[in-house]
Amino acid sequence: MLSHLEAKLNEACAPLDAHAGWDLENAISVSFREVRNRPLSRWEAKVRFALSAVLFPYASKRDFQKIELALRVFNPALPEITLTPGFASPAKAVFNAISEKNYVGAIGNAEFFFLGYHELIERDEDRRWTYLEALAVIIPSSTVRRGFFAPSVDASFRSKELPDFGSATTSHETCWHLRPDFSFFGSFTPAFPLQTFAELIGARDSDFFRVSWRNGRTGDVSNCGRPVQEGCLLAVKRTAVRLPSDKKLAWILKVDGETVTMVDSQNNLLV
Repeated sequence: MLSHLEAKLNEACAPLDAHAGWDLENAISVSFREVRNRPLSRWEAKVRFALSAVLFPYASKRDFQKIELALRVFNPALPEITLTPGFASPAKAVFNAISEKNYVGAIGNAEFFFLGYHELIERDEDRRWTYLEALAVIIPSSTVRRGFFAPSVDASFRSKELPDFGSATTSHETCWHLRPDFSFFGSFTPAFPLQTFAELIGARDSDFFRVSWRNGRTGDVSNCGRPVQEGCLLAVKRTAVRLPSDKKLAWILKVDGETVTMVDSQNNLLV
């Protein structure tokens, strides 16, 4: 199999061989100030094509979808559907709330509670890239002090796939949340509300709000002019949240993938 893969790569790199093709692609990347092994690069495309071509004669039809998913490079949810030009990013409010440890501004706004929020931003003061996350879960309403542990959140999907809506979920989760990765057509797909959560609070489809946005452009060549703010959000109207008296919402807040805290709507720190 490996020999067939190398032969197909040699064919894709002709008149060069695969090793010379790899050196050439690296040289092009360096000249454009790109990092080596950048996701979705031209070299990666050649490898994916070669692997797909080599596997095809040996794959059965029942495995085609699994192979396609493993080699997929695009976002099947088409984030353009929820893309809203000029959408006012909540990043500043979320970042300030986390920095000041007054977390009310990180869990929603006057009209909505955030259920699943993801955003990558370039901060003005130091031009650093920062990744912000907020994810709502359901916990016992009696929990009001530190010592509680953040519950597991397994209902998730990657940018290159759609949620498996038929799979089992846990009772404390509110949505199918995103685990973003690099993909064509956009990495940020808004979360999807869990049917069990919608039924628990008695919410209608119109009570939920799904949106994605891309604002501004960086002048950094190495980042290929990516947006200064890019993110997605699933939110629910505050007035639609009618949980049983023994349950309440709490939010797991993360910065650059690290959990900062878990907090409820009364700003009680729970971890």
